[in-house]
Amino acid sequence: MVRTKSSSSNHLKNLSSENSAVARGAKMIKKREGTGPPSWLNRNVIGMGLSSLFSDMSHEMATAILPFFIMFAVGGNAAIVGLVEGASDGSSSLTKS
Repeated sequence: MVRTKSSSSNHLKNLSSENSAVARGAKMIKKREGTGPPSWLNRNVIGMGLSSLFSDMSHEMATAILPFFIMFAVGGNAAIVGLVEGASDGSSSLTKS
C-alpha cells in the first residue's frame, strides 16, 4: 500500500488529538522551547514559593531576636532565656514523636 501525503497527515492528526498523551507531551515540549518560563512554573507555584520564603524568614528572625527581647525589653536574665528555650525544645520534641 502506498501512502499518500493526505493519508499520513490524517494519521498524524489522529495521533495528535487533544486527549492523547503524546499530544500533551508535544505541547509541553513546545512550551519549553519558547522564551517564556516553563509550563510548570505558573503563578500559583511562584506564590507558594514566595509565601514559604517569607514565612521561613520571619520565623528565623523572631527566633534570633527572642533572647535579646527577653533580656532587654522584658528585663529577664539568662535563666529565663534558658527556660523559654528549653520549653521550646521540649514541646518541639514531643510533637515530633
